[in-house]
Amino acid sequence: MSNFLGSHAINMDAKGRLAIPARVREELAHACSGRIVLTANADEERCLLMYPEPQWER
Repeated sequence: MSNFLGSHAINMDAKGRLAIPARVREELAHACSGRIVLTANADEERCLLMYPEPQWER
């Protein structure tokens, strides 16, 4: 799950949808059937944190 560490520049369209990079999407699909949790980073402005749902539940 190395792609879950680090930062990735992503874009948001006019409807507020995020485009997650393909390599990250593929790994998410394998690791957690694409079920994720997005949360705002309290320490850094304009930053979202993304977790596979099973990791978030722990």
